[in-house]
Amino acid sequence: MRQNDYLQIISHVQMHASKKDLFFTIRATGKGLALLALLEKLSVIRNYYDLGSGNYRVFLFYSRNYKTKRQLRLYTRKTNDLQLSLASLRMLNFLTPSSYFVVETHKGLMTHKEALMGRMGGKLIAVVL
Repeated sequence: MRQNDYLQIISHVQMHASKKDLFFTIRATGKGLALLALLEKLSVIRNYYDLGSGNYRVFLFYSRNYKTKRQLRLYTRKTNDLQLSLASLRMLNFLTPSSYFVVETHKGLMTHKEALMGRMGGKLIAVVL
């Protein structure tokens, strides 16, 4: 069920960002809330709040100062998840310093830079360009 939570949130963000909607409403659980908090930290979404009964209103991040908005690419699959080791995370950090890789580790959802500080690898969920 993990992939479906992440897939639903990321696809909603991509769809509503392409339509330039200011906000949208989505149903989210514990793992989905962790992804929303991480996307807020990475400035993909501006904020979100609880409407009750598991529904959340999500506001997308738009700014007059930034001409391009951050792009979000989903990399999680139902089978054959892409497992990243610590060495591969170091290589990705060196090759793409301005991108963020969202990784699910045994300690939860985090960016690849946080995973490098914790010296752990994990499953690749999404990439924020």
